[in-house]
Amino acid sequence: MGRGNPHELNAQEQGFVAASKDLAEREAAEREAQRLRELEAAQKLAEAERQRAEEQARAATKLRQRAVYLSLALGAAAVLLLAAVLLGN
Repeated sequence: MGRGNPHELNAQEQGFVAASKDLAEREAAEREAQRLRELEAAQKLAEAERQRAEEQARAATKLRQRAVYLSLALGAAAVLLLAAVLLGN
């Protein structure tokens, strides 16, 4: 069974090499697909967190605005009470 070139692969060896390459390529494709799924999930989470932060900022602004209005109303009530007391005497 003399082979022409001792560095040539026989059919079984060539099949093994081809199967190994195919397996390596499939595993790489699976890793890439998993990486892309994880990236997409992270992006969705980041977007949800950004929206939540914006909503909280809007809510905080509304609360501060309401606090100002209540303070002004309390000040006006105090002025009216003082005027009533002073004018009532």
